[in-house]
Amino acid sequence: MVFMCILLFDGITKYYVRLHASSLASEPIRLGCDRIRVTYTQNTGAAWSLFQGHNFGLALLGIIILLIIFWKRFQTIAVRPIVYGLLCGGILGNVIDRMCYGYVTDFIDIYLPFYHWPSFNIADSAICIAVCSLLFSTPHCTESRVA
Repeated sequence: MVFMCILLFDGITKYYVRLHASSLASEPIRLGCDRIRVTYTQNTGAAWSLFQGHNFGLALLGIIILLIIFWKRFQTIAVRPIVYGLLCGGILGNVIDRMCYGYVTDFIDIYLPFYHWPSFNIADSAICIAVCSLLFSTPHCTESRVA
């Protein structure tokens, strides 16, 4: 369920942004206190625009990661279905962009007082939340061991 929600929300927002690409690229929509803007950028790289121009390799990596998660699904997804729903929905959302358009559509632009955060999208947010959750969560013991 989480997987489909992320995939749909990501796809709908990217569709809207691509539909209004020319106006958003020239005149971003300002939200709130002018620190968050909706804009339009094309990213052929990964986070922080690393590996620019390696779109095919990044799409292939995303597919491989999805296949590994699917292969290990009974050991992983059953334990944390929401986290893996976020992760898989985000990865697939960006893979679809890469395969269909040759780039990932990024549109959320954040300006901090000391830093301009690189543009990102819903899929990126879902991936980051999932990865942080996996990194900062402790595995639950299902059995007690006596030494």
